[in-house]
Amino acid sequence: MNAYRSIMPLILEDADRFRQGDVWTSPQGADYRVQEVGRSGDGEVAVLEELRNGRFLSNYVMRIATDTGRDGAAWRRKVANDQAGRRKRGRMEIEFMAISGALEWEAEMFAERRHGAINQRMKYTDEPYMAHLRAVVLELETVEHTPYMKAATWLHDTIEDTGTRIEEILSDFGIEVCALVSEVTNVSKPEDGNRAARKAKDLAHLKKATARGQTLKVCDVLVNTRTLVDLDPAFAAIRLPECLELVTALVKADPVLRARALKQINAGLDRLARLAQNSTVA
Repeated sequence: MNAYRSIMPLILEDADRFRQGDVWTSPQGADYRVQEVGRSGDGEVAVLEELRNGRFLSNYVMRIATDTGRDGAAWRRKVANDQAGRRKRGRMEIEFMAISGALEWEAEMFAERRHGAINQRMKYTDEPYMAHLRAVVLELETVEHTPYMKAATWLHDTIEDTGTRIEEILSDFGIEVCALVSEVTNVSKPEDGNRAARKAKDLAHLKKATARGQTLKVCDVLVNTRTLVDLDPAFAAIRLPECLELVTALVKADPVLRARALKQINAGLDRLARLAQNSTVA
């Protein structure tokens, strides 16, 4: 089971209705196809394949309970029919825990709505802003992470860019996700001074972040600096030294990602130096 992405409980009043080949479609349009139903040490389990628009996304292992009793502390909230994760089929009822893939899916949809509402685009490619968020999520997925971290990655620019209030993140996604989003959100304001003063204030804030929060920020830096020299060498000459100082200071971040970011930034700085040298020679 460790090969699968998430473990999500199911509540089934009639477990015999849940069979291999069944397909359940979520209100958001993702299809969950039952690959097999079997048993594990703690009861019955189902393996589901998740598809969106016919494209395979991942597999999930779900534990099946044959009664509707549940420990309230184990469930973050009950998911309503008009939200993610619940559908009745006869007497069968499916509910996802908010700490599972449903949380990540809801965060992605929330981000898509908020960034889409202002038609936010990528600066250099004019792609929808979700392209940036997906790239940061892909970086996170290369190392060990939690559903809370992944949800926060989808949401990490909503406060700064879309006018979303931190209270909305808390209400919709819980304290764990809210705390991570708060950690990676810049705290500086235009009235705090020039660029150097603002970056110093944001850096001081990030130094206090948890290891998880710092890891999210390093993922963001990796994506933002990957092609910056090619796209905008003049701005890269300003931004790469700032990013080098930032990543150097984020000592609690995932060491693999941090080393990758430092290598990428230094390679970019070397390229800028060569470009400047060639320009001088020319």
